[in-house]
Amino acid sequence: MLILDNTGELAQELNDGTFDLEEFFPDLVIVNLDDFYRSPLKARSEIVLVHLPSVAKEEINDNFLAHLNTFWGVLFFVPTPIEKNWQDWLDKVSLLSDKVLGIHYLPLSPFEKTMVRNQLIFFWRLKQEKKKFKQTMIGLSHEVDHLINQAHGELLRSKKIHEATVPKRKDEYKGISLITKYSTGRSSGTELLDAVTTQEYYYIVLNRTNSYLASSCLISVLNKYKNHTGESSFDYRLFLQEAKEEIAAINLHKEKPIQSEITVLRVQLSKLELELMAGGEFDLLCQDKADHGFQVLSLSIGQKHKLSKNNRLLFLSPGFHFNWQKKNPSIGLEQFSADFNKLSSADLLMEFFISLSTQESEEFLEEDATGFVLEVKRNAIHQV
Repeated sequence: MLILDNTGELAQELNDGTFDLEEFFPDLVIVNLDDFYRSPLKARSEIVLVHLPSVAKEEINDNFLAHLNTFWGVLFFVPTPIEKNWQDWLDKVSLLSDKVLGIHYLPLSPFEKTMVRNQLIFFWRLKQEKKKFKQTMIGLSHEVDHLINQAHGELLRSKKIHEATVPKRKDEYKGISLITKYSTGRSSGTELLDAVTTQEYYYIVLNRTNSYLASSCLISVLNKYKNHTGESSFDYRLFLQEAKEEIAAINLHKEKPIQSEITVLRVQLSKLELELMAGGEFDLLCQDKADHGFQVLSLSIGQKHKLSKNNRLLFLSPGFHFNWQKKNPSIGLEQFSADFNKLSSADLLMEFFISLSTQESEEFLEEDATGFVLEVKRNAIHQV
C-alpha cells in the first residue's frame, strides 16, 4: 500500500498509533509525486492513499490517469476546510477514473478512522489471498508440468515398445506384399500406418498428427470403417469426412489447432494400378525390375500408376522426410538407394532407417518415421 504524500500530513495522521498493530501497517510505504510517475505502467495489486494537496495542482491528463489506474483503487484524503479548486479537481478525477473508492477528510474522526481501517484491512487481505492463489497456481503449474513430462515419458516408452514389438509388418494379399517399418520420434503425435483390403482393392492409409488425442480418434474412426468393410467395399471418402469432423471437434477447444494429414493409396488388384486418393506429402520411389535402380515417382491425387510383376514401390512418410533432411540433407533418396537395389524389401527398409540414426546415443528420432515397400509378386494374376 502506497501513501502519496509530499507534505507528511497524511503519514502523520495514519501514524498516530491507531493503526500500529494492524496487519497492513508494515506494508504502508510513503512515496512522493516523482516516485508516482516513475512507477511502471502495469497492474498493481494494491491501493494508493493520496494526500490531495500533493496532487491537486497536477493536470488530469492521460499520463496522470494511466498511472492512477494501475492501482486496485484510490483513497483521497482532503484537509479541511476544503478549497473550491480541490473539490473541482476531485469531481473531475472521480468522473474520469473508476478507481476512486473513497474520500476522507482530515483530521480523521474516530468513525472515519474505523472506516479507513476497515478499507485497508479488506484490501490487505485481498492482496494476501491473491498471493496465496498465485502460489497455489505456481505449485499446481509445477505439478501439471511434472505430470505432463511423466505422461510424455510414458507415451515415448509406449511408442518405443510399439516400435520394438511391431517394427515390421508383412502383409500378402492377392499377389502383392507389403512390408512396413516404423521408428519412434520424440515429438508429440505420431504416424500410424494401416491397410484395408476388399475384394477389388488394397488400401494403404497413413494417419499423421501432432496430437496423441487426435491419433487415437483417427485410429477409432479407421477401425470403425475397417470392421464394417468385410470383403465388400471401403468408403474412404466417408472415412476422410468423419476424420475431418473429429479433428474439427477437437480443435474447437484448442488455442493452437491440431495439425493432421491422412494419406490414402489404393491398388486396384485386378489391373495392378496404384492410385493416390488423398494426401500427397511423402516420398515414393519405384523399381521396375530387380536389377534396376529406384527412381522417384510423383503422384497427384487421382493419378494412376501401372504396376507390373516384380515391381517394388518404396514409400517414405513425411516424418521420415523430415528426419532425413536433418541427417542427410545433401544425399538424394535415389542416390542412397543405388547401393541397395538388390537387397530384400525388409533389408532395404532397414538400410534407410539405419541412415536416420547416425548417433548411437540417440534413442529417438525427432519425429516418427514410417516406410513401406509394396512388391508385386511374379505369380500375381491380373488383367492384361
